[in-house]
Amino acid sequence: MGQIVWSRRIVADIYAAAEYHRPFAPAFADKLIDEIFSKGQLLEAHPLVGRLVPEANRYSGATTQKISDYLSGCIC
Repeated sequence: MGQIVWSRRIVADIYAAAEYHRPFAPAFADKLIDEIFSKGQLLEAHPLVGRLVPEANRYSGATTQKISDYLSGCIC
């Protein structure tokens, strides 16, 4: 089982994005936060999830896999 380490900056950016949307779409703002962190939990539980992306060949000794449109994992 892997471990996701969320930097303070990315957590702040996630919440800032949600707050940007909150005035006109509060349900979306809440769902945005939930979806991002649930994808992180999915990645921790299943680090090999996703498809191999073409760019993976650029990295020697590493495998990069797409998890969603915004996430990719690196197995180094």
